Amino acid sequence: MGVLGIFKGITGKIDNGMDDEKFINKEFKKYFGKTPDLFSPSTINEKIQWLKINDIASDLYVTLLDKYKVKEYASKKIGGEHVIPLYNVYNDISEYRQEEFLHPYVLKCTHGEDYRYICKDTYNLNISDLKSTINSFMNREYFYVAREWPYKEIKHRIIAEAFMDDGENLEPNDYCVLTMNSEPVYMFIYTEKYRDKKKFDAFDVNGLHIDFTWGYENSTEKVALPKGFDDMLSYAKSLSEGTKLARVDFYQIKNEVYFHAISLYPEHGFKPILPEVYDIKLGEMLKF
Repeated sequence: MGVLGIFKGITGKIDNGMDDEKFINKEFKKYFGKTPDLFSPSTINEKIQWLKINDIASDLYVTLLDKYKVKEYASKKIGGEHVIPLYNVYNDISEYRQEEFLHPYVLKCTHGEDYRYICKDTYNLNISDLKSTINSFMNREYFYVAREWPYKEIKHRIIAEAFMDDGENLEPNDYCVLTMNSEPVYMFIYTEKYRDKKKFDAFDVNGLHIDFTWGYENSTEKVALPKGFDDMLSYAKSLSEGTKLARVDFYQIKNEVYFHAISLYPEHGFKPILPEVYDIKLGEMLKF
C-alpha cells in the first residue's frame, strides 16, 4: 500500500467577493432555512456567526488557529509532552525532503482545517501527489470557507508532525472539550472516522451522555470516556484561556493525552444541532 492522502477540505464554490455578513446569511440559510439573528443571537450556531463578525480584537486567536504557533503556546501551557511531536516546518513544499522521515507522519498547512496529507508508508510515497496536494492547499485562503477572520492573519506554512495512531494504524478517536469563557461544559467524542461515517457523542463534565447530535449521528455502539477525561478538561480550561468559545481537541494514545488542535468556531456554526432545543440551550449557556 502506498500513502494515504486525505483531502477533507470544503467543496463547492466559495464566493470570495461577497461581503462577510451577506455570505454568513447566505450559508446559514442554506443549512437552517433562515438567516441568523446577528443583533440578538440566541442559539449557539447564531452566536458563532456573531463571534465571527464582532469578536475580532484578540491576537491570541491567530496564535490558537495557527497550526505551528499553537504548538509552542500549548507546550508552555500544559507541557510539551502533551503536544503531538513536531518534526519540521517549511515555508514551501520545495523545502520538504522525504528522506528526513523514518516513521509515519502528517504534513499540515498552518492556515486552515484539514489541509493535510497523511504519510503512513514512508517507503512507497507518491511524492508527486503529495506535493501537488500540499501546493493546492497552500494556495487556498481558508478564511473564505466560513469567514473566520483569524485565518486571514496566519502565515501560510507547512508543518510535519508525528502520525498518531490507535495501535491498528488508524487515526484515534477525537476527544474534544467545548469551553465557554474558558470553562469546560461538554466533551464531544468523534468515532469511526476511518469509515468516512464519523459519529458524534456528547458528554457533560460529569461524564453523563447527552442525547443530541451536531452534524453527525450518535454512534450505535457504546462510547467510553477516555481515561484522561479529567486531564483533558483541565488542559482545555488552560488552553482556552482568553476565549469566549473554543473546542479543544485531544487524542489519547496508550493512556497518554495529546493536544492537537483548537477551533474557535465549532462546525463553522453551519451544522444543525438536533433536537433543536440543544441549539438554544447551548446558546443560553454562552454568555458575552
